[in-house]
Order: sequence, then structure tokens, then C-alpha cells
Amino acid sequence: MKTGAFPENTILAMEVYSAGTKEPNSELSGGFFGDQLTGFSAAIKDKARFPEGWGYVSFMRDGSKLAATAEPFRKSQCYDCHLEHGATDNVFTQFYPLLRR
Repeated sequence: MKTGAFPENTILAMEVYSAGTKEPNSELSGGFFGDQLTGFSAAIKDKARFPEGWGYVSFMRDGSKLAATAEPFRKSQCYDCHLEHGATDNVFTQFYPLLRR
């Protein structure tokens, strides 16, 4: 936070789940909860590997299979939006209270 940038070789992982609703056999019958894993991605700050400094990769295959290795997204799929809208060094810190502190 002192520099306004994440250190080189930072890796930020993101799990994405579908939203489950109402557990019928439970007193917890309202709201939403994480249900099925639908995505697992990472943002990697590595100038040696990514010309722009950040690369974005996915570990999901065929929409539902988790793979041991990642495939990079095209620059236009992630980097451009992160550059334009990321509050801190291409990262959407504005959506994570812990990172905003």
C-alpha cells in the first residue's frame, strides 16, 4: 500500500462459484451461497513473462474441469479491463474490503 503497486511476482487467485439458493433441509433458507466451482483464475505480475506486466490465466477447461496447468487469457479478455478499471495497479481492490484498508 505504501507504493501503490503490488510487488513483482504477486499471484492473486480467484475462485468463482455459481450461486446456490435456499437449503431445503436447513434453517438457513434465505440468501445465497457458493454452490458449484465454475472458474479458477489467477492474476500474475511478472514482467519477464507478460509484456504488460500482468498476465491473467484460467485453470478451468471445458467450463467445468479443473486442470493442473493454466492457459492464459488474451490481452483483450482481462488485461485491458483491469488496466482501465482496476483501482490499484490493475487490481480491482475497490471490491475487496481487506485490500482497501
